[in-house]
Amino acid sequence: MKIKKYSLSLITLAIVAPQVLAETTSQAELNAIEVKEKLAATTGYIPVYTTVGTKTLTSLARTPFSINVVSDDLMHDQAVRSVTDSVAYTSGMMGGYRGNNSLIEISIRGIGNKSDGSTIPTYLNGSRYQTAFEIDPFFLESINVIKGPNSILYGQANPGGVMDIITKKAGSNPHRHLQFVVGNHQRYQIGLDIEENLSNTLSARLIGQLERTNWNTQFVKEKGGAFAPSILWKPTTNTELNVYAYYAKNRKPVIVTFYRKKERLIA
Repeated sequence: MKIKKYSLSLITLAIVAPQVLAETTSQAELNAIEVKEKLAATTGYIPVYTTVGTKTLTSLARTPFSINVVSDDLMHDQAVRSVTDSVAYTSGMMGGYRGNNSLIEISIRGIGNKSDGSTIPTYLNGSRYQTAFEIDPFFLESINVIKGPNSILYGQANPGGVMDIITKKAGSNPHRHLQFVVGNHQRYQIGLDIEENLSNTLSARLIGQLERTNWNTQFVKEKGGAFAPSILWKPTTNTELNVYAYYAKNRKPVIVTFYRKKERLIA
Protein backbone atom coordinates (compact mmCIF):
# COMPACT_ATOMS: atom_id res chain seq x y z
CA MET A 1 0.00 0.00 0.00
CA LYS A 2 2.82 2.43 0.69
CA ILE A 3 4.31 1.92 -2.76
CA LYS A 4 0.99 2.61 -4.44
CA LYS A 5 0.50 5.82 -2.43
CA TYR A 6 3.99 6.98 -3.33
CA SER A 7 3.42 6.29 -7.03
CA LEU A 8 0.13 8.19 -6.96
CA SER A 9 1.77 11.19 -5.32
CA LEU A 10 4.55 11.23 -7.92
CA ILE A 11 2.09 11.25 -10.80
CA THR A 12 0.09 14.05 -9.22
CA LEU A 13 3.24 16.14 -8.79
CA ALA A 14 4.24 15.59 -12.42
CA ILE A 15 0.85 16.81 -13.62
CA VAL A 16 0.63 19.88 -11.39
CA ALA A 17 4.22 21.12 -11.78
CA PRO A 18 4.01 22.21 -15.48
CA GLN A 19 0.87 24.21 -14.72
CA VAL A 20 2.57 26.08 -11.90
CA LEU A 21 5.63 26.71 -14.06
CA ALA A 22 3.52 28.05 -16.93
CA GLU A 23 1.72 30.49 -14.64
CA THR A 24 5.02 31.75 -13.24
CA THR A 25 6.50 32.31 -16.72
CA SER A 26 3.51 34.29 -18.00
CA GLN A 27 3.78 36.75 -15.12
CA ALA A 28 7.51 37.44 -15.55
CA GLU A 29 8.51 40.90 -16.90
CA LEU A 30 11.65 41.43 -18.98
CA ASN A 31 13.77 44.55 -18.86
CA ALA A 32 13.45 46.87 -21.85
CA ILE A 33 16.34 46.84 -24.31
CA GLU A 34 17.08 50.13 -26.07
CA VAL A 35 18.70 49.82 -29.50
CA LYS A 36 20.36 52.91 -30.98
CA GLU A 37 21.36 53.16 -34.62
CA LYS A 38 24.74 54.69 -35.38
CA LEU A 39 23.38 56.62 -38.34
CA ALA A 40 21.17 58.63 -36.00
CA ALA A 41 24.30 59.93 -34.30
CA THR A 42 25.57 61.54 -37.51
CA THR A 43 23.14 64.44 -37.14
CA GLY A 44 22.78 67.24 -34.63
CA TYR A 45 25.02 70.13 -33.72
CA ILE A 46 28.00 67.90 -32.95
CA PRO A 47 27.76 64.52 -34.74
CA VAL A 48 29.28 61.60 -32.85
CA TYR A 49 30.00 59.42 -35.89
CA THR A 50 31.45 60.33 -39.27
CA THR A 51 32.98 58.68 -42.34
CA VAL A 52 35.47 61.42 -43.22
CA GLY A 53 38.40 60.04 -41.21
CA THR A 54 38.34 56.37 -42.20
CA LYS A 55 35.67 56.25 -44.97
CA THR A 56 33.67 54.00 -42.64
CA LEU A 57 31.16 55.01 -39.96
CA THR A 58 33.49 55.55 -37.00
CA SER A 59 33.19 57.39 -33.72
CA LEU A 60 35.01 60.72 -33.68
CA ALA A 61 36.32 59.91 -30.21
CA ARG A 62 38.06 56.80 -31.60
CA THR A 63 39.45 58.47 -34.73
CA PRO A 64 43.05 59.68 -34.16
CA PHE A 65 42.71 62.54 -36.67
CA SER A 66 41.90 66.23 -36.45
CA ILE A 67 38.34 66.30 -37.83
CA ASN A 68 35.61 68.95 -37.82
CA VAL A 69 32.02 68.36 -38.89
CA VAL A 70 29.71 71.30 -39.66
CA SER A 71 26.18 69.91 -39.42
CA ASP A 72 23.00 70.97 -41.20
CA ASP A 73 21.44 72.14 -37.92
CA LEU A 74 24.37 74.45 -37.24
CA MET A 75 24.30 75.92 -40.76
CA HIS A 76 20.54 76.48 -40.47
CA ASP A 77 20.75 78.34 -37.15
CA GLN A 78 23.66 80.48 -38.35
CA ALA A 79 21.74 81.36 -41.54
CA VAL A 80 24.84 80.94 -43.68
CA ARG A 81 24.68 81.80 -47.38
CA SER A 82 27.71 79.93 -48.73
CA VAL A 83 30.11 77.10 -48.03
CA THR A 84 32.71 79.69 -47.07
CA ASP A 85 30.41 81.14 -44.40
CA SER A 86 29.66 77.63 -43.10
CA VAL A 87 33.26 76.99 -42.02
CA ALA A 88 33.90 80.51 -40.71
CA TYR A 89 33.89 79.25 -37.10
CA THR A 90 36.00 76.16 -37.79
CA SER A 91 39.46 76.40 -36.29
CA GLY A 92 42.35 76.78 -38.72
CA MET A 93 40.14 77.68 -41.70
CA MET A 94 39.81 81.01 -43.49
CA GLY A 95 37.87 82.04 -46.57
CA GLY A 96 35.97 84.79 -48.28
CA TYR A 97 38.87 87.21 -48.23
CA ARG A 98 37.67 88.70 -51.54
CA GLY A 99 34.10 89.14 -50.38
CA ASN A 100 30.98 87.49 -51.76
CA ASN A 101 31.46 85.62 -55.04
CA SER A 102 30.68 82.29 -56.67
CA LEU A 103 34.01 80.68 -55.75
CA ILE A 104 34.72 78.37 -52.83
CA GLU A 105 37.97 79.95 -51.68
CA ILE A 106 39.11 78.46 -48.39
CA SER A 107 42.52 77.85 -46.87
CA ILE A 108 43.24 75.50 -43.99
CA ARG A 109 46.20 75.97 -41.69
CA GLY A 110 47.41 78.62 -44.12
CA ILE A 111 47.67 76.19 -47.04
CA GLY A 112 45.54 75.77 -50.16
CA ASN A 113 45.81 73.96 -53.48
CA LYS A 114 46.82 77.12 -55.33
CA SER A 115 50.10 78.98 -55.20
CA ASP A 116 48.50 81.72 -53.13
CA GLY A 117 46.84 79.25 -50.76
CA SER A 118 43.38 80.49 -51.69
CA THR A 119 41.49 77.20 -51.41
CA ILE A 120 41.86 73.58 -50.35
CA PRO A 121 41.13 70.30 -52.18
CA THR A 122 37.35 69.95 -52.08
CA TYR A 123 35.24 66.80 -52.52
CA LEU A 124 31.53 66.32 -53.08
CA ASN A 125 30.16 63.10 -51.58
CA GLY A 126 33.67 61.64 -51.72
CA SER A 127 34.44 62.65 -55.33
CA ARG A 128 36.68 65.53 -56.40
CA TYR A 129 34.73 68.76 -56.92
CA GLN A 130 35.49 71.94 -58.87
CA THR A 131 35.42 74.85 -56.42
CA ALA A 132 34.40 77.31 -59.15
CA PHE A 133 30.81 76.09 -58.75
CA GLU A 134 29.34 76.96 -55.38
CA ILE A 135 26.52 75.00 -53.73
CA ASP A 136 23.97 76.69 -51.51
CA PRO A 137 24.01 75.36 -47.91
CA PHE A 138 20.27 74.61 -48.24
CA PHE A 139 21.28 71.50 -50.23
CA LEU A 140 23.97 70.34 -47.79
CA GLU A 141 23.76 67.68 -45.09
CA SER A 142 27.17 68.43 -43.59
CA ILE A 143 30.67 69.70 -44.32
CA ASN A 144 33.49 67.42 -43.15
CA VAL A 145 37.02 68.71 -42.74
CA ILE A 146 40.07 66.56 -42.08
CA LYS A 147 43.23 68.48 -41.21
CA GLY A 148 46.90 67.66 -41.47
CA PRO A 149 48.77 64.98 -43.45
CA ASN A 150 46.00 62.45 -42.80
CA SER A 151 44.20 64.06 -45.74
CA ILE A 152 46.26 61.75 -47.97
CA LEU A 153 43.41 59.28 -47.38
CA TYR A 154 41.65 61.07 -50.26
CA GLY A 155 44.61 60.79 -52.62
CA GLN A 156 46.99 63.52 -53.70
CA ALA A 157 46.45 66.46 -51.37
CA ASN A 158 48.43 68.99 -49.37
CA PRO A 159 49.52 69.04 -45.72
CA GLY A 160 46.79 71.51 -44.84
CA GLY A 161 43.86 69.15 -45.26
CA VAL A 162 40.78 68.47 -47.39
CA MET A 163 37.08 69.27 -47.23
CA ASP A 164 34.29 66.83 -48.11
CA ILE A 165 30.84 68.33 -48.79
CA ILE A 166 27.90 65.96 -48.21
CA THR A 167 24.62 66.78 -49.97
CA LYS A 168 21.11 65.94 -48.82
CA LYS A 169 19.70 62.72 -50.25
CA ALA A 170 16.72 60.45 -49.73
CA GLY A 171 16.97 58.52 -46.48
CA SER A 172 13.54 57.02 -45.64
CA ASN A 173 12.67 60.01 -43.45
CA PRO A 174 9.40 61.56 -44.72
CA HIS A 175 9.19 65.31 -44.12
CA ARG A 176 8.14 68.62 -45.67
CA HIS A 177 10.12 71.81 -45.25
CA LEU A 178 9.41 75.23 -46.76
CA GLN A 179 11.86 78.13 -46.45
CA PHE A 180 11.27 81.78 -47.29
CA VAL A 181 13.99 84.39 -46.77
CA VAL A 182 13.87 88.17 -47.18
CA GLY A 183 16.97 90.31 -46.65
CA ASN A 184 18.77 93.50 -47.53
CA HIS A 185 19.87 94.36 -51.07
CA GLN A 186 16.41 93.20 -52.17
CA ARG A 187 17.14 89.59 -51.42
CA TYR A 188 14.31 87.10 -51.92
CA GLN A 189 14.76 83.37 -51.56
CA ILE A 190 12.36 80.44 -51.41
CA GLY A 191 13.30 76.82 -50.79
CA LEU A 192 11.40 73.53 -50.70
CA ASP A 193 12.48 70.16 -49.28
CA ILE A 194 10.06 67.20 -49.58
CA GLU A 195 10.66 63.50 -48.94
CA GLU A 196 8.09 60.69 -49.15
CA ASN A 197 8.14 56.90 -48.88
CA LEU A 198 6.80 55.51 -52.15
CA SER A 199 6.79 51.93 -50.81
CA ASN A 200 8.38 49.80 -48.12
CA THR A 201 11.65 49.74 -50.06
CA LEU A 202 11.53 52.94 -52.12
CA SER A 203 11.66 56.60 -51.07
CA ALA A 204 12.14 59.85 -53.01
CA ARG A 205 13.30 63.35 -52.11
CA LEU A 206 13.17 66.63 -53.99
CA ILE A 207 14.96 69.84 -52.97
CA GLY A 208 14.55 73.09 -54.87
CA GLN A 209 15.45 76.74 -54.40
CA LEU A 210 15.01 80.09 -56.18
CA GLU A 211 16.88 83.29 -55.29
CA ARG A 212 17.24 86.91 -56.39
CA THR A 213 19.65 89.46 -54.87
CA ASN A 214 21.12 92.83 -55.83
CA TRP A 215 24.85 93.17 -55.21
CA ASN A 216 26.73 96.11 -53.79
CA THR A 217 28.23 96.61 -57.23
CA GLN A 218 26.05 98.75 -59.45
CA PHE A 219 23.97 96.99 -62.13
CA VAL A 220 25.02 93.57 -60.81
CA LYS A 221 22.31 91.10 -59.79
CA GLU A 222 22.28 87.50 -58.66
CA LYS A 223 19.35 85.38 -59.68
CA GLY A 224 18.72 81.76 -60.48
CA GLY A 225 17.84 78.48 -58.87
CA ALA A 226 18.71 74.85 -58.36
CA PHE A 227 17.03 71.53 -57.65
CA ALA A 228 18.31 68.17 -56.44
CA PRO A 229 16.17 65.00 -56.82
CA SER A 230 17.17 61.67 -55.27
CA ILE A 231 15.71 58.16 -55.01
CA LEU A 232 16.60 55.53 -52.42
CA TRP A 233 15.97 51.82 -53.04
CA LYS A 234 16.55 49.60 -50.01
CA PRO A 235 15.48 45.99 -50.71
CA THR A 236 17.16 44.61 -47.56
CA THR A 237 18.64 45.99 -44.37
CA ASN A 238 22.16 45.48 -45.73
CA THR A 239 21.60 46.61 -49.32
CA GLU A 240 20.66 50.04 -50.64
CA LEU A 241 21.01 52.07 -53.84
CA ASN A 242 20.85 55.87 -53.76
CA VAL A 243 20.59 57.74 -57.07
CA TYR A 244 20.81 61.53 -56.88
CA ALA A 245 21.38 64.52 -59.14
CA TYR A 246 22.01 68.24 -58.81
CA TYR A 247 21.23 70.95 -61.36
CA ALA A 248 21.83 74.67 -60.88
CA LYS A 249 21.51 77.75 -63.04
CA ASN A 250 22.66 80.80 -61.17
CA ARG A 251 23.75 84.09 -62.66
CA LYS A 252 26.30 85.09 -60.07
CA PRO A 253 29.35 87.22 -60.95
CA VAL A 254 32.86 86.17 -60.08
CA ILE A 255 34.83 88.76 -58.15
CA VAL A 256 38.54 87.97 -58.47
CA THR A 257 39.82 91.39 -57.45
CA PHE A 258 39.46 93.53 -54.37
CA TYR A 259 37.20 96.53 -53.90
CA ARG A 260 38.97 99.88 -54.00
CA LYS A 261 38.12 102.40 -51.33
CA LYS A 262 37.22 105.86 -52.57
CA GLU A 263 37.96 107.48 -49.24
CA ARG A 264 41.50 108.33 -48.27
CA LEU A 265 43.02 106.74 -45.22
CA ILE A 266 44.45 109.22 -42.74
CA ALA A 267 47.04 107.89 -40.33
